[in-house]
Amino acid sequence: MILSSLSLPKKKTIYGKRDPRDMWNTLEAQLNSMNSSVGPFLLRSEFLKSKYTGDGPISTFLAQVREHYTRLSSTQFAITEADLMTHVLMNDILPKWFEQTVKYL
Repeated sequence: MILSSLSLPKKKTIYGKRDPRDMWNTLEAQLNSMNSSVGPFLLRSEFLKSKYTGDGPISTFLAQVREHYTRLSSTQFAITEADLMTHVLMNDILPKWFEQTVKYL
């Protein structure tokens, strides 16, 4: 079942393995972006590009930003609390209708 759900290049990474747990561990190690050399860099870039567009609740956007913060916390690209607040409250990350709210914070 694991093999049938993989693309050909990924199938090659577990070729010859019979134990599903071993297959899974191999795939997890290779596909976990935080274990790769560029994963944390890409995640931080995603954080810096994130903007709240008004689609959906703001709590969803804030949860996504907070998730970036948490996932990067143990990497060389960690985001500080100050980075997090600065990103959200400045640089036109929030729509104009939040301007007064931000002003009072």
